[in-house]
Amino acid sequence: ISGGNDEQILVHDIEKQSHGLNGSHSDELVDVFLESSPINSLSIQPEHNDVFIAATEDGHVHLYDLRSASSAAEHDQPSTVVAESFDGSYHSCAFHPQQTCLVATANARQGIELYDIRLCKSSVLRYGAPTSSTRRISTDDNDNGIEGMSVTFNRDGSLLYALRRRLPPVLFKLNQAQAFCQFDADNYVNLCTMKSGCFVGNHDQYIASGSDDFNVYIWRIPDTDE
Repeated sequence: ISGGNDEQILVHDIEKQSHGLNGSHSDELVDVFLESSPINSLSIQPEHNDVFIAATEDGHVHLYDLRSASSAAEHDQPSTVVAESFDGSYHSCAFHPQQTCLVATANARQGIELYDIRLCKSSVLRYGAPTSSTRRISTDDNDNGIEGMSVTFNRDGSLLYALRRRLPPVLFKLNQAQAFCQFDADNYVNLCTMKSGCFVGNHDQYIASGSDDFNVYIWRIPDTDE
């Protein structure tokens, strides 16, 4: 499943690849869904490959189910709105790896939020509320008005890793609004370009992020007793 600036979501069958004359590969296009703005992020439901969400530039996170929505041409509304923002784009979205009713989002105005797809358009938690007990490895603890850029869960869903413009990379525990830990480095900058973060290591013991200085930074996640 792919999407991009052309405002289309394409469903491919990569098992039915054909070989071109120049040795290139092309897959069979199964379906096309039309959005009203560029698609910034896609996330597949871990338990059902036919279910996915799409974060769009016009401030929506749409849920698609290929088992019921055959194409945009045959359905006026082939998707369900999971999250909606009237003043900010959704830059990233991610299904929880185990509790698949939960979806994390990164919004340009609303920051980092957690949604339950059973509760239409209403977030159950907004991450980033400042607190004096927040653990941080950082020079900036201002979480007001954050611009969310990227979200991803670790493999068991206990931690949510987020990138925010002009702020350090941050880890949240699933059910806690306050940051568990923030990270920084002398030359790390997240200001100009869109970036995505990820967990690294055989036990997700590290996080990684690109930087405006054209380097990739990797930090070790501290143990809870450190």
